[in-house]
Amino acid sequence: MVEQFGHFFVVRDAGLLVGLCGLEVHGEDGLLRSLVVAPTYRGEGLGGLLVEDVLGLAHKLGLRSLYLLTTTARAYFDRLGFEPCARENAPAGIRDSWEFRTGCPKGSAFMQKAVGPGAS
Repeated sequence: MVEQFGHFFVVRDAGLLVGLCGLEVHGEDGLLRSLVVAPTYRGEGLGGLLVEDVLGLAHKLGLRSLYLLTTTARAYFDRLGFEPCARENAPAGIRDSWEFRTGCPKGSAFMQKAVGPGAS
């Protein structure tokens, strides 16, 4: 079962934390943060559930788009409907985030998915 703490969602199994994903809000846009699933729980759909919950929260908060940076999971996020986006097209709030400026290498894939009205 997925639990929510602020803008973070977690999955536990018998009290053991096995998955986590968060949302940083930057004005009208969000940054998906720290999707992680314990290795022995991968392939069970937990990552997709966590991302779905973050997308739902982003929609509930009225955000336009959800962005992410990844060095290893571009294909995974492609399957979830995220699309590549040029870093220079990042909204100001996302560009000013620690994750964008410092946390992820410049070579990270930058991706976006619309979550606002009319988004599919």
